[in-house]
Amino acid sequence: MTIEELPSQLRPELCGIDFERTYTLAEPRFSDIDRDLTNICFIKLNPERPDRDVVTDSRDVRYKVVLQAIDGASCVCRCQRKFFFNEELYSTGGNQRGRVVYRELIVVEPDFRGRNIARSIILQEEKILFRKWKASEIQLLAAIDGSLVWTNLEFKYKIAPESLYLLREIYKAKYPQGKPSSEIGSLEDFPEEFWQYAHRNKVTFHLYKPLVRDNE
Repeated sequence: MTIEELPSQLRPELCGIDFERTYTLAEPRFSDIDRDLTNICFIKLNPERPDRDVVTDSRDVRYKVVLQAIDGASCVCRCQRKFFFNEELYSTGGNQRGRVVYRELIVVEPDFRGRNIARSIILQEEKILFRKWKASEIQLLAAIDGSLVWTNLEFKYKIAPESLYLLREIYKAKYPQGKPSSEIGSLEDFPEEFWQYAHRNKVTFHLYKPLVRDNE
């Protein structure tokens, strides 16, 4: 495994071995994934962050992970995450700020799909890396299909209050005779016709998961 020098702002909470443990898929069924060829690199973020229109902490950092097959020629999976030191917490309605991990991207190549590679990485990230960094919350941007995965009983993500409000407004505009928006308090409360519309129009929204550490 090749890990670029860990940015100083991630220490002392994290060290290289934490990333190794997180992105090593040690189960025998993953024997065709080469641990030695896994590459992790870090990129200092521009504090202006035009992608989310928020000015935040100068310590923020993005990292990218690439897992390779044992043959050395095939990419297995690529993922990208951001560590934010002072971001708004969706779990508090934006009233408090704290450390946030933003799940930016995870892509498993077609030849390796259906083997729970993404699931294994996601669970190890939360268990080993994100909690040790003392993140208060994990956030991500999801489309309709993704929301069915992220909000299930295993991952337990919730929709951000602001995103729920925006979805209600879209629903009210498109289906004025539909269910009253006051009866929609979660993603599950939207009718199927709205999800079909949202899927066709590639509607996205923010999800979050508060992290409770072992000593809390």
